[in-house]
Amino acid sequence: MSNEPDWQQLLKWDQPVTGINPAVAESEAAKHEQSVDQIAFPSAVLVVGACGGAGSTTTALGVANASAVAGDSPVAIDATIGGGDLVDRGAAMAPSEYTVEQLLATADANGVLNDEAFAACASATSVGAAILHQAGDREPDCDLRPLDPYLRYRGFPAIYDAGRVWRPAHVRPLRWLNPATPIVLTVPSRPDAFNRLRYSLDCLANFGGVNRLQSTVIAVTNQRPGIRPEDVAALRQHLAGRVVALVEVPYDEELALGGVVDYDRLRPPTVAAYDEICAALVGATAMATR
Repeated sequence: MSNEPDWQQLLKWDQPVTGINPAVAESEAAKHEQSVDQIAFPSAVLVVGACGGAGSTTTALGVANASAVAGDSPVAIDATIGGGDLVDRGAAMAPSEYTVEQLLATADANGVLNDEAFAACASATSVGAAILHQAGDREPDCDLRPLDPYLRYRGFPAIYDAGRVWRPAHVRPLRWLNPATPIVLTVPSRPDAFNRLRYSLDCLANFGGVNRLQSTVIAVTNQRPGIRPEDVAALRQHLAGRVVALVEVPYDEELALGGVVDYDRLRPPTVAAYDEICAALVGATAMATR
């Protein structure tokens, strides 16, 4: 009988994933170090949780806030099925009374959105990242497709919070995203959650092929203090070369309290983790465009 933890055994594919050789990845990273610095933050990022309570919403806000502090104009978008709590966790002031569904309804005959409607529907985080929230009481399959050309034209990076668990119903609203769109897959730092990570990685592979993992950043979120660092280290070693990076987001009371996240109250290690995720996303974009 194997002495390995159950989750390590579950993460072994019957057939090897076509991933990045770690030695090659390191060589490529050094070769493109200067070019990465010149590449802008990706125009779109998809954030999804491997299970419930994985921290996809706080991670989407963390990425958006880090991007805003770096000088971008990101927009965090509630892309969950039926609507989530993105605006409740992120809006520093009273949220806009208008929803993303109402914004989409203002499109002209050519499907083009306008700045005035966008400004009216957008809420803002403590550092100025925009938030678009759903009504939560309408059809669950909200078609966000018209947002993409508008945000790209304006140069606003889109951070889509897709919520928990990859299933066809969750993926469908986002199938139109460019196949090169980088993904942040969040997983809580618990052995049982690591077990379910296999399913999420398989869904990513089904969504865009196994090479899609090469545009994926794993964010291990710590929902409570006192986790087992050896499990995280083993997971990092196992996924080396399969994904862009594995970043650990430390426990932070500002995130754990469940209220509005104030970027200025986050602990420095938490801010550094979100910066690291952003850097990995830029690196993924650099590799995709080389």
